[in-house]
Amino acid sequence: GVGNADLLGTAFTVAGNIQSTVTTSSTISGTFAINNKGSRSTSVNGQSVKVKFYISSNDAIGSSDYLAFEKIIPATGIASGATFTDTYSFTLPKLSASNSTTPTKWDIYWDTLTASKTGSFTAYVGMVIEFVDDADSANNSNVGLGKDKGEATVVPK
Repeated sequence: GVGNADLLGTAFTVAGNIQSTVTTSSTISGTFAINNKGSRSTSVNGQSVKVKFYISSNDAIGSSDYLAFEKIIPATGIASGATFTDTYSFTLPKLSASNSTTPTKWDIYWDTLTASKTGSFTAYVGMVIEFVDDADSANNSNVGLGKDKGEATVVPK
């Protein structure tokens, strides 16, 4: 509501290829910035800000994509008008053996992501900001490339 924090991504970088095999996998890292354009600090109600990092086949980042990593912003919060800048890094899972009877979420997502692809292609890494008392949740994701998401190259196995 009015008088609450209003969080949105203002800078986002991605380094590393999206690559995964049975024996190896890649690490994705980068920087992100979140601005609070609301009138209240996120620390006022004692609730934490959670940032979820997804891998997506398209530039619409959301919960139907692969959740790769989560980061909690310290309880000191983001003051009104302030920008919080940090880094993220996660290593993708290795793929299960092809004869595995219990594929992981990553196995299933990777198969869908790389289906019918023969060479490298572009996918996306993006963040979704979760904060209970956000004044405008519509800008908590999908603000734009370089703001809360970026491109990454997928290298199929």
